[in-house]
Amino acid sequence: MDPVSQRFIAERIPGARLHVFPASIAGSHFPALENPGEFNAVVEDFLS
Repeated sequence: MDPVSQRFIAERIPGARLHVFPASIAGSHFPALENPGEFNAVVEDFLS
């Protein structure tokens, strides 16, 4: 899936960061459930 719409939105939100997981890491709509370690690392990086 091409995240064009997500890029469009992120570009318009000050301070937003877009992270797109490759399908090999999390290929569904639920990356937090599919690969919690990778997901939590992205969230931790954003919050720090």
